[in-house]
Parts: sequence; structure tokens; C-alpha cells
Amino acid sequence: LLQVMDHREDLPPIAVANLIWSLAKLLAREPFSGIVPLVCARVADDAPKFTGRDLATALWATAVLSAEQKSVTSGQLPKVLGQGLVKLAENGQLRGYDLTQSFWAAAKMSEAKVSGMTPLAFVLIKASLGQAASFESHSISVSLWGLGVTEPLHKEQEAQQFARELTTAAQPLAPKFNSQILSNCAWGAARMLTRDDTFYDAIALAASKKLSKRESILDQHIANLMWAFSKLESNPGPVQAFMLQVAAEGRPGGRLERMSGLYLSGIAWSLAKAFTPDHQFLAKGLEVMPEVQLAMRTTASCAIAQAASWRPKELSWAVWSVARSHLREE
Repeated sequence: LLQVMDHREDLPPIAVANLIWSLAKLLAREPFSGIVPLVCARVADDAPKFTGRDLATALWATAVLSAEQKSVTSGQLPKVLGQGLVKLAENGQLRGYDLTQSFWAAAKMSEAKVSGMTPLAFVLIKASLGQAASFESHSISVSLWGLGVTEPLHKEQEAQQFARELTTAAQPLAPKFNSQILSNCAWGAARMLTRDDTFYDAIALAASKKLSKRESILDQHIANLMWAFSKLESNPGPVQAFMLQVAAEGRPGGRLERMSGLYLSGIAWSLAKAFTPDHQFLAKGLEVMPEVQLAMRTTASCAIAQAASWRPKELSWAVWSVARSHLREE
């Protein structure tokens, strides 16, 4: 690789794009970290010759690498790749995977305050309108996640429309989603404040089946789903059933008592938010559901036993949730 970079070997554009993709997959670990600046410079030089797929690949890799090496986004590389993508997007020459991978990368770098990435994300959103019905599961997932993190664009009409198109496209595919895709979709839609009860019901039903069958569903994904569902003002069907199913895992030997403080306190917060809404909490005679009480007691006991390892934020969430549920004895 060093010889290729040092001697400027004649490589086709796709090979140059694949070089930075490979480094991203390796997370720039040693001994490859030293070659990252050379590869980035080569990609920036060759970017004008890239196809849409090459540009999407390179921007994705840039976003991944920037988490390990901030210097990756301090040069011209994001700008040059962005210029190529804008041109193709505005001419209607980006489709499907290339659009969504580029949007994910732009959103991730927008969240990190990389210059020019929020405008790029907006251009890609506009280019994506009307295409969601043809997206595969992964593309729907990364797009909703990307919308969720690009907060400066949340009020834009095009972003709201794109979110609605994505949630509509997700509904028939939800039963086959893995837990990460379910989590990303629900989290992104909730961040966008998208109101689509049919979508949330489909996500909740699919997640419930995974939980009941003990299929692979990580604690992180459960916590993210619970947070997303807690943002809904009212949804008494499958969404509520899933939340109570999770709460019931507060039983002795259940899943909640084995969770880390981050996820357990987050789930407790979500349950308190959903099942003790302000208008009921302030009224006398609030009755908290037994499953929720069970989860709160488990949260309280775990917080007491593990207080030394829980972060202050996690402890504060636990205290608020338990108090909100009127469990003063805890």
C-alpha cells in the first residue's frame, strides 16, 4: 500500500475508493493508521473521476474513519466528495443504496459538526423523495437513523415528507427486520416526531416476537425502542403491549436485572414517561400497572446494589422513575 501511495501507481477510480473503504473496515488500526492521510489525499485527487457508487463508498468510509481520526475531515476530502454527490443528486443520477449510504455518512458527519455536511444531507433528502418504496431494509434503517441525528433539518418540509415515506415503506418489511433495524427505524421516526401509528405498531409487533422467542435482540435495541415508544402521546395497542412485555422482565431472574445501568435506567425512564403522563401524575389516585411497578422495583434494587458503578445520569434517571411511580418505600 505504501508503494502504491509513494509511486502514484495508476489505479482506476473504483480501486482508489476501495482503498479507503478497506481502511474504514479495518478501523485504521495499526499498522494502517499511518497510511490514512495518504489515502485520503489520493481519494480527494481522484474524486472528480468517481461514479456515484465510488463517491458513496468514499464518503461512507470518511465518516467511519473520522470517528477514529478527526484529521480525516479537516482537509478537503469531505468537501470534494460532497461536491460530486451534489452534482449527481441534483441531476437525478443517485439511486437507492448510493443515496442512502451517502445520506448516512453526511448525517453522521453533520452531527459531528463537519463543515458542509448538513447542506449535503438536505440535498440528498430532496433527491430521495419518492424513492423510499424501492429501498431495501438496510436503506430504510440508515435513512431514518440519519434523519434522527440531523436535528437542524427536522423542521424542513422535505425531511418530514421523507420520514413519512420511509415509515410507510418500512411497514410491510418490519416482520423481517433484525433488532438493530427495528431500533434504528423507531428511534429515527420518534426523533422526527413522525406520527404513524401503523408504523409503530408494526415495529412493536416484530420486536415483541423477537423478545418472546428469545431471538437476538440486544439490550441497547430494547432501550432504544422503549425510548422511541415513550415519545408517543398515546398508543394503547401493540406498542403498549411491547412496553409491558419488557417491564415484565423485571421479575426475579428476568432480563432487566442483568442489564447495565445505562440501559436499565433508560428503560425505567421510558416506562415512567409512558405510564405516568403529566396529566395523570398530577391527579390523585394514579394506579401504576403491576408490570411497571415490577420493573421499577428491579431498577431500584439494582441501583442500590450497583451504585458505585452507575454514572450520575443513570442514578438520576432511576430515582426520578421510581419516584414518579409512587414507590416511596423503594
